[in-house]
Amino acid sequence: MSCKPLSRELAHTTLQEYGPMTKADLLDLLGDKGKTAAQAIFTARSDYPGQYFHIVGYEPQRGRRGREMPIYAAGPGPDAPRPNFNTKAAKRARQDRYYQNNRAQIIARTRARRAAQKTPLLPDNQWLALLAPTDRRSVLASARMTVRNQAAYQ
Repeated sequence: MSCKPLSRELAHTTLQEYGPMTKADLLDLLGDKGKTAAQAIFTARSDYPGQYFHIVGYEPQRGRRGREMPIYAAGPGPDAPRPNFNTKAAKRARQDRYYQNNRAQIIARTRARRAAQKTPLLPDNQWLALLAPTDRRSVLASARMTVRNQAAYQ
């Protein structure tokens, strides 16, 4: 006598009532029982492919690394093909989102960098113009360290 798979039934009825969702959404919705329901989805999909649950789409993960998250739905059916989120358009969209979220910091850093480039550190020294650009950078870097150290001890 076999027993009824309660976790699979819980996952199936939850997906039917609330619609398609990811495993993370299922965990948020069901709490402690969500972990067993998510495991039941995995088991049912491996034992009975396309019979109880199928993938209707994919959602890119935000705020953590990893592949895109599948969105599961209850019922039989074929899985949706996995999209390629690493296209140039997707990369540009990520960069645009990052810029919009961190716009103030990026603008402040850019302004500070440009202001530092406009004001020379040692305007009295005419000999720096005679040096090669690579040597000039190293001399300026050591001069900056000297100025910082002198300011720290005064």
